[in-house]
Amino acid sequence: MELDKRIIKGKKPLDCLDVDIAKKYIGQKGYFANYLCAFQDLESTDYQLKYATLKEIDNQRVVAFTDDFEGKSSYFLPDEWVKNKYRPFSIKEFEEMLATRNDDFICVRCLLCNVEKTLFYKAKYLGYALEEDENYEESGEGCLFFGHNIAGSPKHLFKNFELLSDDGRWIPFGVEITE
Repeated sequence: MELDKRIIKGKKPLDCLDVDIAKKYIGQKGYFANYLCAFQDLESTDYQLKYATLKEIDNQRVVAFTDDFEGKSSYFLPDEWVKNKYRPFSIKEFEEMLATRNDDFICVRCLLCNVEKTLFYKAKYLGYALEEDENYEESGEGCLFFGHNIAGSPKHLFKNFELLSDDGRWIPFGVEITE
């Protein structure tokens, strides 16, 4: 099996035999799954790959990793082991991305939900709000509003939602960092 090319060479998803390594990543973000094949494509929706924070580890179980949404998984891949990271949109960047689409609707999924009951939303972008001293171009500032009562700062949306890309892949609600 070949892992996603963004996973740093020599790194692999951790399992119940790697709990000593994984302990140093408690409190940090990473990818969770119950199937090793989920790590062939980190943007796939086929194997319920989840991006969350490692909350705790049970070294007595095969399903050893608990994320911050109380989901339990057999495999964990620390975020720092993945190249081509994302960061939250600025409001301007989000609107520029949206302008390349045919309409103002986006499809998002909530990461706060139990992975077996993931909620998907097709929501219309309604606009943004900024405080007087906030800059329209700064990442993470202000508040974006969508139908279905979805609202939050770009940082909040980045942490709690994924966006369906034009080519049908789930990606972080943000901009890919190109270095």
